[in-house]
Amino acid sequence: MSLSQGDVCLSCPSAVELGILLPHLAGVIVEEVAVAAGLLLVMARPRAPEAACPKCGTVSGRVHSRYSRRLADAAIGGRQVEILLAVRRFFCLPAAGAGHSPSRSTS
Repeated sequence: MSLSQGDVCLSCPSAVELGILLPHLAGVIVEEVAVAAGLLLVMARPRAPEAACPKCGTVSGRVHSRYSRRLADAAIGGRQVEILLAVRRFFCLPAAGAGHSPSRSTS
């Protein structure tokens, strides 16, 4: 399903920024939108290619693993909304060499 209304393509780079329409999705790239049985499913992934470790602040782009989160959201146009967010876990490569849990990218 295209994110469009009339002759304007909302998913095109020159069109309205999605973050203006849905500000809580400003940090993600919406890859697909599907409508089925009264449910609006939004599949998205983070824009950022890397993330900072929440423990030490080291930034890493080396992906450790991936998983999906299902987030419920407010209804749009009378349809229940579910966001399927692809989340990446990054290896933390601290300068001191002390290992700890990978950081997560959800923004």
